[in-house]
Amino acid sequence: MAERLQGMKRLRFGEGTNNEAEYWSLLEGLRWTLDEARRKRLTSSELEINVLGDSLLVIRQLQGEWKARDARMRRLRDEAATLLARFGKVRLQHRPRSHSVAEFGH
Repeated sequence: MAERLQGMKRLRFGEGTNNEAEYWSLLEGLRWTLDEARRKRLTSSELEINVLGDSLLVIRQLQGEWKARDARMRRLRDEAATLLARFGKVRLQHRPRSHSVAEFGH
């Protein structure tokens, strides 16, 4: 379920860990971005994307610095990596959770 809040989209995924929710949110954002690019007749391989995430685990797994030991996390990591590979340039950046809380209030 999703609802719009002042230009933002609230996603509800059900039960999972914080790190799973980070991956689910990232995947939704990547799919949306790819759909928007297609709608605007842009080639995704020409696009640059900057991913700011407050889950150090997700960012480090996607950078290849940390292993995904759990099968569920491996699947999510692999799906995100596949979508990220469609972009021309990708920057993955960790930011402290306190910045997300200050910005989004969660």
